[in-house]
Amino acid sequence: METKDLITLIGIISAVILGIVNLVYIIKNRRNSIREHLYKEQIANTYKIFEKFARLNQEIDDVINNPNKRHDNYVENLQNETSALIYSLEFILSNDFLAVSKDTLKEITSFYLEYLSMNDDRVSNAYKKYYDKYYDLVRFSREQFGIEALTKENETLHKLPSNNKRLIKDISDEMLKSVIGNMITKF
Repeated sequence: METKDLITLIGIISAVILGIVNLVYIIKNRRNSIREHLYKEQIANTYKIFEKFARLNQEIDDVINNPNKRHDNYVENLQNETSALIYSLEFILSNDFLAVSKDTLKEITSFYLEYLSMNDDRVSNAYKKYYDKYYDLVRFSREQFGIEALTKENETLHKLPSNNKRLIKDISDEMLKSVIGNMITKF
């Protein structure tokens, strides 16, 4: 085998290796973009679910504070809407989130049934259980999406080290002096 054949063979092998490495990176980048899109959709849909829960919370508080609304079906209708929304989004939400949100819906049902029975002690207990489950859902969602970690990361991005702040202030002072000096010389 001649030298030029050996160099050509090395070139072909290195091109194949580079092609395989490039393919691996393309696949990883595609997965990253899909993962980011899924994460974005999960956050958006979780937000929609929490909007429904917020409306439910308002209505439950209104029903408790307004005994005339005891047999109004609005809480039940909102509960059904929230349940339907959760079930329609099952394909994109995590199994753990679905389990915690369904537990919260069960507690709403228990609370509402106790509320209709007019037994104040049991209503109070069911109300507490519901709100405990609701805040478990809030905590779980915040942990699942890494809200605290992302918030801390964002805070560190916006905080400048003190020497940079001083440098920026010195540069602004120099610019201000220069602008004032130019204005004085023109007049």
